[in-house]
Amino acid sequence: MQRHLPILIAVALLVTAAGAGWAAGLPPGQISNTLTATFRVYRVTSDGGDPPPPSGDIVVPPVDPEAPPGEDEPPTIELSDIDGHWAAEQILALAALGVVTGDPDGTFRPDNCLTRAEATKLAVMALGLDDSDYIPVFSDAIAEWARPYIATGFRAGLIIGYPDGTFRPDGLITRAEWVMIVIRAWPQDEIGETSFADDLPDWAQEAIRKAAGANLVVGYPDGSFRPDRFVTRAEAAVIIYRACQQRL
Repeated sequence: MQRHLPILIAVALLVTAAGAGWAAGLPPGQISNTLTATFRVYRVTSDGGDPPPPSGDIVVPPVDPEAPPGEDEPPTIELSDIDGHWAAEQILALAALGVVTGDPDGTFRPDNCLTRAEATKLAVMALGLDDSDYIPVFSDAIAEWARPYIATGFRAGLIIGYPDGTFRPDGLITRAEWVMIVIRAWPQDEIGETSFADDLPDWAQEAIRKAAGANLVVGYPDGSFRPDRFVTRAEAAVIIYRACQQRL
């Protein structure tokens, strides 16, 4: 199933800009956006087939150095608790795109586990899917902020819920479950040879092998994958970042 994802080109542009900003000695978290770029935006298709025609060109104007204060300011990303974290670079790159936003208090809490609702929102945001419509698809109560993302994720085939018709949005998502969502969002053709020391569940084995073959997941230093361990926010962000980079 071929998908046409509007987020991928944007990743290339902003990560490049971020690298330029850091090389120029800008304070951490600030990106000097001096690019002029034109790229095409495609509607996401979930049923295969030929790509739809482009909806038009979007021009990203350069920053005007002569503009009065408050105009054309570079985006500032303020996540107070990721400095020195092993996943800080990838988290900041996704934050620059608005894929991750952190919590209202300015933290990201990278080592916190991800809920099923949060995971669905992350995948929907990374794919750039339209989340404006909400049609109930599950029988359990879902927080208002999460409803459009879960409905969109379901329509796009990213999530399927449980046999009893529930989604359990506040439940924590495992590493195996997260990889399943990622592989549905970014399909991989090659099934890699995995050498993880632990057993992989039958229902997720193919997805994990595809993710490992594409270097989206690498496992832990002891050679394990730990499929039943709850995925952290940092781990989820890094896997999404790698998937986006791979499709550039």
